[in-house]
Amino acid sequence: MAEEAQALGLALGLGAESSPGTTTVEVTRAGASRRRRSPRLERARRQTMSVLFDELGALLPDLPHRACRADVVDGAIAYVRALEDTAAELEAHRA
Repeated sequence: MAEEAQALGLALGLGAESSPGTTTVEVTRAGASRRRRSPRLERARRQTMSVLFDELGALLPDLPHRACRADVVDGAIAYVRALEDTAAELEAHRA
């Protein structure tokens, strides 16, 4: 059992050395650990996330061009639920 947990930790990168862009692990007051990244890597991560949110927002109908991230996530959830409802209706109609 301990070997499986250790293998899982290594597979997830928990027991591995830190990557070149990271520093030591910092423990917050809540007890959760978080890695600190270099400013360059953090900026690249934020830019990637921004592009992905923009792409997701472009896929959603009736969403303004520059919606905030919360609106994009809410819109995506509503759209997926609407698609699930439509699929359920079609399955019921087919049966």
